[in-house]
Amino acid sequence: MTPDILITASLAFITLIATSSYWLLRSLRRQERLAARVLMIQGIPPTSKKAPNTADFRQAAVRLMAVVGQAVLHSGVLPAKTLAELEVTLASAGLRGSQGIGVFIGAKILAFVGLLVLTLLTRDNLPLPATAKDLLPLLAAVVGLVLPDRVISGMRKRYVRRLE
Repeated sequence: MTPDILITASLAFITLIATSSYWLLRSLRRQERLAARVLMIQGIPPTSKKAPNTADFRQAAVRLMAVVGQAVLHSGVLPAKTLAELEVTLASAGLRGSQGIGVFIGAKILAFVGLLVLTLLTRDNLPLPATAKDLLPLLAAVVGLVLPDRVISGMRKRYVRRLE
């Protein structure tokens, strides 16, 4: 097998597994809710069982972004003026302190690298002209750098609406 076919098959398999897992979990939750309702109708109180939480995954992702961002902050690569401006911007979105700055910088770096690597791995298997395939990693890198800014902009708008 050529590496291109192997990568494409692997991505298709991962997508299939992720999609089927999503639908199975959704069906399982629906069955659990139905069983709990039947028990309540019968007069049996539902048992409290700690369900797997997406907050755990989110917390791990935020922690990874914070570690990467803090590493960049401690390296001294960013000037103090840029950090001060970034702190004001993040504070206007409701994020305060160096932890918020670290998460933001980590998100920018991980989105940049992640999208760039993803497009570099998959661009040869896409039915696009050669010029588009060459520009795709550049587009992914730009999206990776701009995406966290857009998220912060949305957070800032929601934060301002809550304050009004």
